[in-house]
Amino acid sequence: MVNWDEFGERLHILRRRNKLTLKEIASKAGTSYVTVSLLERGKKPQISLDVVVRLAEVLNVSLDYLVGRKATEPVDG
Repeated sequence: MVNWDEFGERLHILRRRNKLTLKEIASKAGTSYVTVSLLERGKKPQISLDVVVRLAEVLNVSLDYLVGRKATEPVDG
């Protein structure tokens, strides 16, 4: 199960770390900036798994990390 608050917090931190605006990340993930904004605020909009996967890919993190199933993301060696 997805913890939407944790998902939103991680999404926000990672988006800022990657210096992306809401519109930029939304465009890259194939969704709207409103959807990304809702996600960052811990809301669960109508969203497909495909979009969540693309968000993880854009942010270069695992899907497990983004949705809160892993506490930390492995450090590249």
